[in-house]
Order: sequence, then C-alpha cells, then structure tokens
Amino acid sequence: MRGPISFPAPDYQMMEALVQKLLDQTRAANIMIAAGEDDAAILDVLREAQGAHEQLVQAMNRDALNAHAAGHIFTVLVGERLTVLRNLTVEMHKTRTITAPMVADAGHDG
Repeated sequence: MRGPISFPAPDYQMMEALVQKLLDQTRAANIMIAAGEDDAAILDVLREAQGAHEQLVQAMNRDALNAHAAGHIFTVLVGERLTVLRNLTVEMHKTRTITAPMVADAGHDG
C-alpha cells in the first residue's frame, strides 16, 4: 500500500520578502521620479525591483505552490497599502476641512 502523497510547503518567507521588495522599490522609484531625483539613483532602485521580480518569477516557475503563496501575499500587501492610503486621505480631508475656513478668514479684517 502506498503512503500519502506529500507536497513541499511553499517558501512563504522568501515569497513575502520578494513581493515586499518589488512593491517597495517600485514605490520608491515612483516617489523619486515625482521628486525629480537623479536618473542614476532611480535606475539603481529600478534594478533592485527588477531583480526581485526576476527572483519571484523563477521561484513561481519552480513551484506552483510558491506562485499561489506569492499571489496571496501580493493581494494581502496591496490591500494593506490601500487601507493605509485611504486612512491617510480621510485624515488629510479632515485637516483641510478644519483649517480651510481659518485660512480663508485670516485674510479678512473684520
């Protein structure tokens, strides 16, 4: 009689580190481009992002479970970042709503 078939577990730590690096470096490059930073520095950051992407693709091609893990991790990380951006936007709106009338009134001599 044959024993149960076992599958190797995906390497969650490696997948998370690669997805995180890819997202972080892509975000950093976007910020650097918007800030008008030096092209060489931007290209260095993009090379790091590309390296993480290449490693991620290789790991996913080696093992379908790694691909599944990477997809899950990507979705969770993007969801977390969207929540942070939403919260930041809500807080910025509250600050603008509170300070806007004071700024507008500051120029009037009553």
